[in-house]
Amino acid sequence: MNRISIWLVIGILCIMHSGFIIAQSTNLDSLENLYQKGISNDSIRINVLSDICFNYVTTDYSKMTPYLDTLNSLEEKIYGKDKFFKVQILMGYFNKAIGNFDKAFIHFENAMKIYEENNDTLNMIRSLYRLGELKNNTHNAFQKAQTNVSYYLKALNLLKYYKNNEQEILLLNGYASALLNEGKLDSAFQFLLKSRVLYDSTDFPRKKRSFGFFNYHMGRYFYDKSDLPTANQYLTKSYNIAKELNAEDLLIEDNYYLGELYRKLGFFEKAEQYFLDNLELQGKRGVQWKRKAYMDLMDFYSLTNNLTKLSQFYKISRPILDSTMLDIAEQSFAEYETKYKLNETLLENKILNNKNEFQSQNLILTLIIAALLFIIISLIILYLWYKISAYSKKLALSNNYKDKILSILGHDMRSPLLAQVHALQRLTSEIVCIDEKRIHELYLSTLSVYKISDNVYNWIKNSKGILVKNQTCQIIHEILLVLEQYESIISCRKIKVSKNFSYDADILIKGDRLGVQAIIRNIIDNATKYNKEGGEISISLQHINQELQLTIFNTTENAEIQKDNFLGKSGIGYSLISDILFHIGGHINFFGNVENGFETIVDFKKL
Repeated sequence: MNRISIWLVIGILCIMHSGFIIAQSTNLDSLENLYQKGISNDSIRINVLSDICFNYVTTDYSKMTPYLDTLNSLEEKIYGKDKFFKVQILMGYFNKAIGNFDKAFIHFENAMKIYEENNDTLNMIRSLYRLGELKNNTHNAFQKAQTNVSYYLKALNLLKYYKNNEQEILLLNGYASALLNEGKLDSAFQFLLKSRVLYDSTDFPRKKRSFGFFNYHMGRYFYDKSDLPTANQYLTKSYNIAKELNAEDLLIEDNYYLGELYRKLGFFEKAEQYFLDNLELQGKRGVQWKRKAYMDLMDFYSLTNNLTKLSQFYKISRPILDSTMLDIAEQSFAEYETKYKLNETLLENKILNNKNEFQSQNLILTLIIAALLFIIISLIILYLWYKISAYSKKLALSNNYKDKILSILGHDMRSPLLAQVHALQRLTSEIVCIDEKRIHELYLSTLSVYKISDNVYNWIKNSKGILVKNQTCQIIHEILLVLEQYESIISCRKIKVSKNFSYDADILIKGDRLGVQAIIRNIIDNATKYNKEGGEISISLQHINQELQLTIFNTTENAEIQKDNFLGKSGIGYSLISDILFHIGGHINFFGNVENGFETIVDFKKL
């Protein structure tokens, strides 16, 4: 009893261990970890190793290579040579991936025979699908008449007695692919529609990959029907699925047809990239696939008249093409050249003909017209850009100028308003002895405030947002107008004003009236604000070449304070003066201390 119990426990543990291995069969990391730890049971070992390789066969078949010898030796040891269905299927997929279709066919056929001996109907159907798919793939790779719908028909007949939606989807898609290769487009489309209905009600492993191939077949159908926009939609869906799943076999098919599609649409750079991507992908699969990728690329350059790259890639690919020819035993070199259009003389003649055609008069005329259109469009764009840029700068300068004039409103009103307040204070304190002179002071100061406000209002109204250039004004008239505005302040502070114009008539200068008034007003305002009680202000005009020089001198209690507040460039008055002079072509020549006074010199353009 004890022995029986021990063996029973061991048997249960073995079953649990096997179940644990099977449970991990869909987890590649777990399978690899399990295999690396070592498995003593050869049957379990070959199954685990087969499951690992099945994960590689559609992503990166090169990772299978280290395991192939072990798989083959385990198969022969346990089952006999070519007698284990998993290894035969794997070897079929591996040889298909490297382009050795004859060996792939043998292995797939071996797997089918194993299933036939065991009356395994479902796996016979799967084997028939693999054989039909291999024929389709051979056709797509080398344009041979290899399509054979008999495999799919036999599989579909067997499926009537063994209902399986997953297998039916695969067979319908494969049958449609074979019909597309034979040019039977409408029949192929009907089978694809049947397949599409089953996808909505069926869930199975690798459904997304299968649906990627469905979109590929639909893209091929619409491509062959010359409905390129619809073909592009389906092929792009298939391409995105292939990229997501890293399904290189599907990606290669999508790249080829997307390259052909964009070539027909005239997007040559995009089309070229798909062919170059295929060259990189197929270069890893074997010499047969690499040869096919080079031929596709050279056909593309030939059809697009890209003679430089056609010659370049022909020279690069010739050793590969030659080695491929020598590897083929059943066909002579000449036959191979003829079948695959690799005759060097013919290709060189084709290049020469394309070159002559490229240099034809119609093409040259087209290039000239295109060049002229390009030049005209470029000149129009440059002109518009220049006009917009100039207008933007002009508008910015005008707005800046206007803003400063507006801001001076509050600044210039302070002194007249202050004089008005003083006058009102005196009137209030001496209400009993109001006389005409005091009332006149109040009137003049109030009038001064009104004139300043009115000037700003009219300037904004006339400018309408754009600075008006080339205006003129009479300088003496503007000086006298400003002095009139400051008369009450000058009189209140007992400041003596002297004028030295020495001209019989007024003088015209460049500048609008309001801007020139603002310049003079700011200088007079500072001259009265920082002057001594009972001080002096002298104003003189002098001709210097084509300019008129205005000099305003005032006595001051503290020249440094006046200089800091006015010359320190922090006050709004100085900023306004600089901006206005910039627009009318004048400038401030000199600010400086003169003995106990302060002197300002401004140059205007004289007309």
